[in-house]
Amino acid sequence: MALTEGVKEVKWIRQLLMDLGRNQVTPLFSDNQGAAFSTKNPQHHRRTKHIDIRYHFIRTEQEQGVVSVEYIPSDKQPADMLTKALSSPRHLKCRQMLRMNVDPVGSEGVLK
Repeated sequence: MALTEGVKEVKWIRQLLMDLGRNQVTPLFSDNQGAAFSTKNPQHHRRTKHIDIRYHFIRTEQEQGVVSVEYIPSDKQPADMLTKALSSPRHLKCRQMLRMNVDPVGSEGVLK
């Protein structure tokens, strides 16, 4: 479960930020609608019993104001370029969303 690992990382980073005087809810974006919904929906189903502990952990962190899990469609998820192999147009779009510019080095290997 990527969300669980993300929350664990956020908790560590938030501790550092709190030491620096920053205390705010950290948004955590997921392109999985089911996962994002399950973290907010306290209903338990037989099919999800094996993952309830992880979602309970995330739900608790949301209630305590540590994270806010939000759904974001895959086509608007810039982090995809860091985790998946993408087509060239999709890679370019993700790079633009992250505001990563191309180096000012030309094809000859010299600065323009």
